Amino acid sequence: MTVRANYSIGERPTVSEMNTFSANPALQYISQINLNAVTTTIASGFNSTYANYHLEFSNLRSTTASTLALISLTGGTGTSHHSSFRYTSETGAVTLNSSASAAYWLGIYLPTANVGTQCSMDIFSPNVSLNTQYQFQASSGLGGSFGGGINTNNTSYVGFSIVGLFGSVIQGTLRIYGYRKV
Repeated sequence: MTVRANYSIGERPTVSEMNTFSANPALQYISQINLNAVTTTIASGFNSTYANYHLEFSNLRSTTASTLALISLTGGTGTSHHSSFRYTSETGAVTLNSSASAAYWLGIYLPTANVGTQCSMDIFSPNVSLNTQYQFQASSGLGGSFGGGINTNNTSYVGFSIVGLFGSVIQGTLRIYGYRKV
């Protein structure tokens, strides 16, 4: 499949190119995982087919209030996670957090027990020997958060884990997509 990335001013894609775009969208669905554990590991979540990944968390919740769903890269050598996030509640209260951890990126803040949170997360270059970075935005009925981070090991990772802080069970649905290489 050959798809041009650049067009001149006024130039339009041909019908053939449009059919190629339609048949091969930029965001490719990979899988769906139902979460209901303290730790859920997606052992082969990353491969060389895609350079970057998009994760959608739906109705993410915990039975424990004020907890985090942490993200840990797996299958590589060494870990050096640096991350931060900001959460603002409906009352205007702000929670800021940052971390340099050998084990986890700060993940998605779950402010209230059993209240679903929606989250969109992008992970960049996990399966190549570069710094792996992520960014996310999340919202629940009580507020919203955003954040991001980097893993500075320049190693290739094949998967990741979602871990509930302090042993909290994390529930919800995760959909994994890959960004198609052009």
